[in-house]
Amino acid sequence: MTSPLTKSALPKAVVAVLAVALCGCSSKSTPAPMPDPSSSGKGQAASQVCGALLNGEPASALERLTGSQHFTESSLTLGEKVSSLSEAKRHLLGDTSFERRGKEFDLCLPVAADKLTGGQLTISTQWIKVGTKDRAWKSTDDWTVYDLTGDGAEGTSAPYASAASDTSHLDFRCPVGPGRAKNTAISVAIATRKLDAHHDARAPEDLTRIGYGAAVKLAQQMNCFQESRLPASLGDLKKLT
Repeated sequence: MTSPLTKSALPKAVVAVLAVALCGCSSKSTPAPMPDPSSSGKGQAASQVCGALLNGEPASALERLTGSQHFTESSLTLGEKVSSLSEAKRHLLGDTSFERRGKEFDLCLPVAADKLTGGQLTISTQWIKVGTKDRAWKSTDDWTVYDLTGDGAEGTSAPYASAASDTSHLDFRCPVGPGRAKNTAISVAIATRKLDAHHDARAPEDLTRIGYGAAVKLAQQMNCFQESRLPASLGDLKKLT
């Protein structure tokens, strides 16, 4: 009788074929590379987030502030989220019963999506009543006040922008609906969370540029851009001292 062949007696080529068949793999195959989350393109560009609310320099300011080039939109909101500028206009025109501040509407909640970046913004708007002593026209160590008109204009009818390292306010006149009342303005405010390492000395300027971008789009939607006295572009921001 012929004795059964042992593994050592099999030709080496046959052993290799059997090994491949048993493990279901190939010695020539290589694992597929894992995608890099920082370059995966998750989310939207700064100029596209929130229905393209920000573009140009305001979008660049959002990227500088967070260190991210891609953004998602948070679903967490403390105010009432509006899905578009036309919806914001409708809500603002319908908000007629307030004393000092109207109802707050969230225009945009961008969240930095790229790896090793951080930051979430809440860009909101509301009507406000402006008193003669409500605004400081000089910068301090904690707050920077910017000259938006370029001519040093002060008063309740002038646009007003002030910012700290983690928040900003930009107010402008809009004489439509509730805005026809004396000393009433629209305020665009920005609150931030978790800005991480990109939260630096330039943050007040970046926040002001972001707020300006949203304010211009809103003023245009409300048909009061000319009356708002907002500049067509910011250029170099001048601090009021």
